[in-house]
Amino acid sequence: MRDVYQEQLWNLNQELIQMGAACEEIIDLASKALTDYSQALAEETAHVGSTIDESERTIETICLKLLLRQQPVASADQRGHEDDHRHGTHWRSG
Repeated sequence: MRDVYQEQLWNLNQELIQMGAACEEIIDLASKALTDYSQALAEETAHVGSTIDESERTIETICLKLLLRQQPVASADQRGHEDDHRHGTHWRSG
């Protein structure tokens, strides 16, 4: 189970690296498009922006899956006591 978690963290890291590289690329393209007044570079910038948006969604999905899989699950006994406290029926000694 821990190996799966480590693999998912590695995948997340790779996605972050790819997104970072795309961010560097879009900054470079946008700068060149502005200084050269290039419509073609501006259009390419928009394409890279779409790639970054897609990467963001992928990263969010990976993060949510990682968080959900790491959440502790209460045992049946603990859930029962939590219900008792919510309903005011907890046990009192003596």
